[in-house]
Amino acid sequence: MGCVVFVLLCNLLHASAFDREWTCKQLGKWKHCSRQSTSSPVPCPGKMQCTPFAEEAPAVSPPSLPVTSPSLPPPNWPSPQSTFPPPMASLESLQAEALATWHLDGDWSDATGGFSLVAAAGANISGFQAAAHAMPSGKAYGPTGSTLLQGASSTNLSHVNTTAGFTMAGWCAGVNGGSGGRLFGFGTTAWGEASLVLYNSWGFLWITGGKAADRATIKFDRPFFDGCWHHVALVLPPRWREGVPFSVFLDGVLATGIADRLPADFVGAGPPAFTNSQLFGSAFGIGGNGDGKQRIDEVSLWARALSSAEVALLATPTGPEPACKVSASPPPPPSASRCVHPELNSSHAPQPPSVSLHVRFLTSRYVTVVTDPTEYLHAQIHARCGDALASIDAAYLTSDPYNWRINYEYKYAAMEVVDLLRPPILEAVSRQDHLHLSREDGGSVGIERVSVWPNAAREMRVSRPAGAPGRAHEYVATAEVQFFSFLELTRPLSSDDGSAIVLLDSWGHNTTVVFNDRTTVSWALKVDQAGYLPTAAKFAYFGSWLGPGGPLNVTQFEGSQFSVWRIEDGNAIPGGTGNIAFDSAEGGLGGGAAVRAFEGVASRRVRDSEFEGVPLYGEDVLELDFSDLTEPGSYFVQIDGVGRSWSFVIGQEALGLSFYNSARGLYHQRCGTNLTAPYTAWARDDVHATYRGGQPPQDEDYKDHTADGWGFSDESGAFVQLSWFEVVRLRATNEALPQVSGGWHDAADFDRRDFHFLVVANLVNAFLLFPDHFSEGQLQIPNSGDGVPDILIEAMWGVDVWRRAQEADGRVATWIEADSHPHEKDTAQDQQPYFLGLATRQSTLHYAAHAALLARGYQRAGADTSPGSTVATLLESAQRAFAFGARRDADARVGFNLTLDDGRNISWREPAQPAPEYLLHAALQLWLATNNTYYREFLESSELEAAMQRIVNNANWQPGPLLNILVSVAAADPLTLPAGWHAAANAKILEQADLYVERQLADAYRKVWYDTDHGYFKLGAWGNNGFLHIRWLVAAYGFHR
Repeated sequence: MGCVVFVLLCNLLHASAFDREWTCKQLGKWKHCSRQSTSSPVPCPGKMQCTPFAEEAPAVSPPSLPVTSPSLPPPNWPSPQSTFPPPMASLESLQAEALATWHLDGDWSDATGGFSLVAAAGANISGFQAAAHAMPSGKAYGPTGSTLLQGASSTNLSHVNTTAGFTMAGWCAGVNGGSGGRLFGFGTTAWGEASLVLYNSWGFLWITGGKAADRATIKFDRPFFDGCWHHVALVLPPRWREGVPFSVFLDGVLATGIADRLPADFVGAGPPAFTNSQLFGSAFGIGGNGDGKQRIDEVSLWARALSSAEVALLATPTGPEPACKVSASPPPPPSASRCVHPELNSSHAPQPPSVSLHVRFLTSRYVTVVTDPTEYLHAQIHARCGDALASIDAAYLTSDPYNWRINYEYKYAAMEVVDLLRPPILEAVSRQDHLHLSREDGGSVGIERVSVWPNAAREMRVSRPAGAPGRAHEYVATAEVQFFSFLELTRPLSSDDGSAIVLLDSWGHNTTVVFNDRTTVSWALKVDQAGYLPTAAKFAYFGSWLGPGGPLNVTQFEGSQFSVWRIEDGNAIPGGTGNIAFDSAEGGLGGGAAVRAFEGVASRRVRDSEFEGVPLYGEDVLELDFSDLTEPGSYFVQIDGVGRSWSFVIGQEALGLSFYNSARGLYHQRCGTNLTAPYTAWARDDVHATYRGGQPPQDEDYKDHTADGWGFSDESGAFVQLSWFEVVRLRATNEALPQVSGGWHDAADFDRRDFHFLVVANLVNAFLLFPDHFSEGQLQIPNSGDGVPDILIEAMWGVDVWRRAQEADGRVATWIEADSHPHEKDTAQDQQPYFLGLATRQSTLHYAAHAALLARGYQRAGADTSPGSTVATLLESAQRAFAFGARRDADARVGFNLTLDDGRNISWREPAQPAPEYLLHAALQLWLATNNTYYREFLESSELEAAMQRIVNNANWQPGPLLNILVSVAAADPLTLPAGWHAAANAKILEQADLYVERQLADAYRKVWYDTDHGYFKLGAWGNNGFLHIRWLVAAYGFHR
């Protein structure tokens, strides 16, 4: 076959002078030589002979080119219909012409012999799969199971002659499970260097080209990575550097409707800037450059622009796996025209929405009406946008039920409809005449004032068609909003006449309610629905916020009598004048009778606190103290003219359900095990696997510690900020660690971290402080039947994962992490690999302390302590860990060197010595667990004496052991500890407990947290931070009750 001779007009005044294109022939393959202005042969590389093109194909006269008005050729000039050059003979001959071809049948070799690739440093190349596409007997390159893949590159292509254009093409298959992975292309990851790369991101094909600030990215707006094999080709025309458009072919068809010119900063840069070209990217595959999940096969390069017909020939599938076709033209972009809004094109007003009304009484004079349009908006989304959404479902869900494009379209439809319909709803409910109240017997009920507050209830979910694969609902990134109308009536409602109240809105919706201050629940009365211990202080609160109307006026009830009623079983009402009979229809509170058990007087609480000028609660609050009521039973609080509270219990079991639910939550967060009946109604599998990694194991390791000679730094010693996800990716291996399993999934992620030792300490210390409160079988979790309380069985789940990760010399890593947040929420489907971090002396001591603490818990529970027992195993592991963590020799200090994607060389080193607080904690727990004076001698050292003083003087020490250390010291025999430690620990616990009691008393609802002027106050919005300080109160109670 012959190569194309691209004839360019060199000099408009000498139109007959043409350069001649020469080729090099070896073994039937043709390569381009340098272009010469002579008819003589020129030297060729190696044994190839350079001869004129005419030796391969009959000479053809060049086309007649206009002299006076030259124009740029089209992307695929010359056209396939031209007789210049001859048509391609076969797929085989086209492949034979390729400048380079990588079959990827098990290695990175180039079939032509000249451009074999070199794997990136640290890359695994075990991802050559048996299942290929383009060659039936070959393989393909891509992820295998949990193997982390990177890439390979060659620097030998830096001088490719692109005068005749250039083509790169290959097969690819994948899914949209990640934010990106390179396919093939030129350029490095350095921002300042030119690049031309095709890559996969979120299921779509992208091209990036250019350099520095002029880098451009082009997205092909149609799903491409759908699990099938696709062919992609990028064709640069002969004069691409002069701005001539390039072409992209998807499955052999020219893609239309795209930006097809590269940035001037790239195309006008002179010779091709292909130095250090990375054809597969140094970060490719699972956890590679982003987190793409793609495979590639049969990648080839040509030093000319292939024609459309030639690309179509290459795109003919021949392998065993299916190839899919995608539309060459992008789908229509989402727009308002895709949803139907008749009122926008006609004069009629929108139809009244169909909403639900809910009435909540605050008092006999203040009523809240909740207008909920959620179902109406959902129906409108489907009515107006249903056809468009159905077509999206049909187009994209066949191969990928979790395609992000589905969610994008549902979000667009939901926001379009919500933005159109929600404002008029708000406008209507805000009118003073929107709501009308009347008595069912014909009397009127006046409304003096209305204030409205739109309240976000939860993230909106839009249902998908029944039977559609994948999710039943799509979360659409907007809130389901309910409109709270706070009504102040002209006069209070009476509980005596029993007349029903009819509520009617301006759209014609209505509901009927009855107010009775003995049986109607007031949403302004707040009690602890979990219950109260008999001997504990007991408070209820009365107050409410009325949105723009400000706080509910509670002045008239200050000093009023309140009653606490005991709910009796059956219908018999004990004698007395204060009895209430009610049935199960009233508020769903259970039928029966109640008798007045306590009376008190409502008193004013402290004024609402403000933070940065904003009230915390927006309420004036009254306090209802019934601490003197100690008889166990079921109760509710009631105030005349207000109503009654929800029911609650007084009794020793009051907090049992809260403990049960919290501890059972840990069971449902377990990793590395399947949850099954009879232990849960929410069965699920867990397929998470652990591999050896190497990321530093604690948050602190990623901060700037260069002044202290440790942490991340570059070759100049300057700090380098890295995310742990990036470090996980760069340090990951494919060495499976099947024995490392367990722990609890962290929050919404599936990683396991050293922070979880706080959970272990909370569980074990709760048992050590109150051992009689915990038993086996209490939590309905799997146990051994040996009498060990369930609370310790659960704590073991947070320790044993690290014992399983312990190395021969005793060291322990305490972080198992992936290279990104989870792609898949279902633990039974999440195939993302997780990697065990680097074991440092500090992480090892952290483990040693908690393994020994847990052993103490088992000892206190009377567990077996003989050799081979759980206690003996924990203590042996903790002692080996301590031996490593206490080492001071230079050989024990760990670190590593790393080359980043941008080519920078960096290093990480652990501190010269671990923080003494970690050594103190481990030595203390081992001393208390073993009574071995070896550990006691560590506590006597001046270093650990100083560490203990820092702990006592600093209540906010971040690594976590502070309170655990103090609790263990305070619980120990004073004679077994260094002088003064026991007294100092007890004093510190009482001091902190008193501090938080003061803060509790200063808060309208007795929240245990920092003062509003404290720098940490805002952290109360994060997770369960508000509960952390309660541990000081629990510890003080445990030691001084």
